[in-house]
Amino acid sequence: MEKIAFLDRDGVIIYDYGYMHEPEKIKILPNAVKGLKELEKMGYSLVIITNQAGVARGYFSKETANDFHNIMLKMLKEQGVNITRTYFCFHHPDDNCNCRKPKIGMFEQVKADFKVNVAKSIMIGDKDGDIMFGNNCGLTTFLVKGDRYTCSVPAKYEVNNLLEVAKILSGFSDNPDIQI
Repeated sequence: MEKIAFLDRDGVIIYDYGYMHEPEKIKILPNAVKGLKELEKMGYSLVIITNQAGVARGYFSKETANDFHNIMLKMLKEQGVNITRTYFCFHHPDDNCNCRKPKIGMFEQVKADFKVNVAKSIMIGDKDGDIMFGNNCGLTTFLVKGDRYTCSVPAKYEVNNLLEVAKILSGFSDNPDIQI
């Protein structure tokens, strides 16, 4: 059974400028690389789950979205971060698909690909849909507070960046009575 760190992309790993698709605008958030490396050291598989409705809205193509994402993954890899897998929802919010967060279709896909230890897995996001997704899947939720969006859904923890997530989790590793 694997413990998975489910990660939203925009606003958690990279700055969110809205409908991200231009590689030259990729900017990794402060402490994201350090936090991701620490999560890996703790034994988490890093899985990105991201809604990319810009495709359905016609703002950019799937190929453009994939190219953007692959460039970001390469940037992270060059800094020593290994993202295990990425799952996308390219649907429009009105499509009522099962894969768009907060629905759990991407979680079901991950469970089909990995033996997920739900009790030890986490969701890290910056919007209502991310935290609702985590709650819907039974994951421990972390809200990365940003200045672009406000989240009205309570998360288990609120943090400023991914390194703070790792610090919280490392504190639990010393206490066998706390299950994460």
